[in-house]
Amino acid sequence: SADVLDIAYLEWNPQGARSAVLLHGWPDSPHAWKDLAESLADAGYRVLAPALRGFAPTRFRDASTPRSGQLAALACDLLAFVDSLALQRPLLVGHDWGARAVASACGLREGVASHLVMLSVGYASNDPQQVLSLPQARSFWYQWFMATPRGERALRE
Repeated sequence: SADVLDIAYLEWNPQGARSAVLLHGWPDSPHAWKDLAESLADAGYRVLAPALRGFAPTRFRDASTPRSGQLAALACDLLAFVDSLALQRPLLVGHDWGARAVASACGLREGVASHLVMLSVGYASNDPQQVLSLPQARSFWYQWFMATPRGERALRE
């Protein structure tokens, strides 16, 4: 458990001498890390891949808690996760918005990680007037799809 969440996670090599925490992107899940997690476990790491807020089976502890997908919230979730498991300077690896979350956690707490690895980091502008080229727009198709009722149904089913 973290402060506001019951964080579910997958784990490989629970007795590993060093630890690694792998944060998935959107719309992925901890299962996306299976191959890398197995390789890290074979190298002696205890590997943990939490389901980020908004992804089952992680859940809010109190139904009245305001929902937020802000990077600061994700970073604080990660720090609470590290603290709740008493992890000592884990290797932090993030993909997509998980990458931004691990970087933000390192910015909030100096020395929290032994190493920081960021994969496929999306640092787009938050400006709604931003002009995208056609190739850029094509690469974001899934984000628009997921914002439609059909995308919601696909995610739920």
